[in-house]
Amino acid sequence: MSERWDLIVIGGGPAGSTLAGLVKKHAPERRVLIIEKAPGPRHHVGESLLPGIIPVLKELGVYDKIDAAGFPKKLGATFVWGADRTPWDADFTDGSIQELIERHGGIPEKINYAWQVKRSEYDELLLGHAVELGAEAARGETALRPIEEDGRIAGVVTAGADGAEISRRCDFLADCSGQDGFLSRFRKTRVYNPGLRNVAAFAYFRGAKWKYTYTGAPSRLLWKIEKRNLWLKKSNNRASYQLATRRLRSHEVYQGRTRSYNSRGVAVFAGRPQ
Repeated sequence: MSERWDLIVIGGGPAGSTLAGLVKKHAPERRVLIIEKAPGPRHHVGESLLPGIIPVLKELGVYDKIDAAGFPKKLGATFVWGADRTPWDADFTDGSIQELIERHGGIPEKINYAWQVKRSEYDELLLGHAVELGAEAARGETALRPIEEDGRIAGVVTAGADGAEISRRCDFLADCSGQDGFLSRFRKTRVYNPGLRNVAAFAYFRGAKWKYTYTGAPSRLLWKIEKRNLWLKKSNNRASYQLATRRLRSHEVYQGRTRSYNSRGVAVFAGRPQ
């Protein structure tokens, strides 16, 4: 006999953990299960958070844990973008009062920063908090296929570490699997935007110094190089270097041009590859 939950969430990343945690916070009587294929903390790109996440973290009750985790505080971003190569800043502390009043109906609590997180730690904090709120977590378990009955999804079949299949039934199934697109693969609903057919490469450097060591300017930078985006970000003793480009130009990335960009990255970071 299969067990039953009110909600099963596929994916224990930020989206899945946040959804599960909020449901348990506002409806603690509901039974919620998170299916996460990684048995423990795992590396993931996407470390740069924005202030818009702060109200969600506060509602979830996890804000203080994130703020105390020691992640570098992110005050804004500096862009070199478009035809004019003059750097310009997006400062999180600089907001129009009139715009805030029109958008929120009043002046909301001021948000001065977000964080540059290490995802293996950040994701675990969110998942652990959801469990503290009462959600269950099946770690090391992979979602295989949805259970469909009478034209609706009634659960999911998963596989444990030993490969044995487990049938889990629920009233609601939430796909928070990110790029895996679990449900879209079965329902054939994923539609790709041809304008976003990009590829990306990333690397990390240890021993990186803050940019203001050399320039006196805040260490926050996003470059726009020709038709490519290059992110340079600093997190404690590690610098993140990410390059995104159109798929049709990706052969250039892997046939020598990356070496040029890497050289610029090393020069900016003054670090060594990790």
